[in-house]
Amino acid sequence: MPDRPYTIAPDSETEHAVQDLVRQVCTLVVQELDPAALLLSGSFGRGEGGAYVVDGALHTTSDLDLIVVYRGPASVWRTLLARRRGAAVTALMRHEFPGVSIDLTIRPAVLLSWPPATLDYYELLRSARVLHGTVRLPPPSAVRLDDIPLDERRRALAKRGVGLLVSWLRLASSDDWLTEAAARGTETEIDKAFLACGDTWLHSGGDYDHRLHVRMQRLGSLVTPSGSPSPLLRSQYEESGLRRLLPGPLVSRWAARHLQRWRGAAAEWTRAYELVQGGKPSSSTWHPWRHPARAVRHAMAVARQMVRGLPTPERQRLALPFLLRLAQGDREEAWLLLATATLLRAPAADRTDLVALVRRFLLAWNSDSLIVEPGLHPGVRGAHMRAGITGLRQGQLAPGDAHPGGCDAPTTQPDPARLVRRAGNAH
Repeated sequence: MPDRPYTIAPDSETEHAVQDLVRQVCTLVVQELDPAALLLSGSFGRGEGGAYVVDGALHTTSDLDLIVVYRGPASVWRTLLARRRGAAVTALMRHEFPGVSIDLTIRPAVLLSWPPATLDYYELLRSARVLHGTVRLPPPSAVRLDDIPLDERRRALAKRGVGLLVSWLRLASSDDWLTEAAARGTETEIDKAFLACGDTWLHSGGDYDHRLHVRMQRLGSLVTPSGSPSPLLRSQYEESGLRRLLPGPLVSRWAARHLQRWRGAAAEWTRAYELVQGGKPSSSTWHPWRHPARAVRHAMAVARQMVRGLPTPERQRLALPFLLRLAQGDREEAWLLLATATLLRAPAADRTDLVALVRRFLLAWNSDSLIVEPGLHPGVRGAHMRAGITGLRQGQLAPGDAHPGGCDAPTTQPDPARLVRRAGNAH
């Protein structure tokens, strides 16, 4: 029995299944990679992992984040050599445990001793637990919330914005009903977007916490100098958080419902992005010498995209909010589509085709992933794409279903005490 549970339901069947999974994964990683230490971080590390059991099989909705640590004079070199082997081990684990999402990273101990001021290390120092071996981690105060530059929050929002674009393509290419896989993927991306928007507000107000259930409680009464979260965001943050903590096998396949939530998430994403863009720079701004690995990856990405004729990461960053505005049906500014096409270096035939622009953006963003051609993007059936300038079949919704950017927002704010009781008393 671990010193603390991996989920919020410590005595459930799901918790016992997760414990067995962690033991098997730990044994496999130690045998294959022989690390000095193996850490578990993320949702399962802090005891908020999302998982459920169906017919005796475990399914996780949160990543099992594993960190392999090498120690010693040659730890950096061993880390570099072990990455290819680590990728093979990750593929093996995903084959052995098909219902589980596993993310394996390899780090030298020296990097953990002087952690950079990033959101990942902020949460790692507060949630990581040692599964094997020993490693000395600095105290949580080594990375404070005030030390994290705004670029980190922008980067987190950018990932969620890309997820919204992927969901938009799924909805644009679907019929009235989605497949179960597409529906679950769309719901997950929308939930992540709402959570990221709420986290941005909490961060700007200095109330961010690495524990989700604490953030759910604080957002309900949050007031910042820049304003307050909308009632829509408060209610959807609660709904998405509870689904993250207490997932289940059922998911709605009705495309209109997901489209309605997508509009709300896209509107809240735009507001959160503007909040970050208008914030004051942190005294701890990012510099290449403070994070050399990221600097090298950025330089390689710029060179690779220029050779392929695709937009550079900076152009992608500038185009992302434009694409989401266009996907929401923003036609008030005629220059927006042309500016986006210019940023993405789109050919003349695609400059007025929003679907083609989104595909081009995703191709550039995921140029190192499995996406080889835009039409092969997961969840998108190009042959059935029926999209105009907005790409969404808004005419199929009843007039009462449409609203300016969101789901039906409650007239009252969620009760934080009720929210915490629901999460704490589950199962």
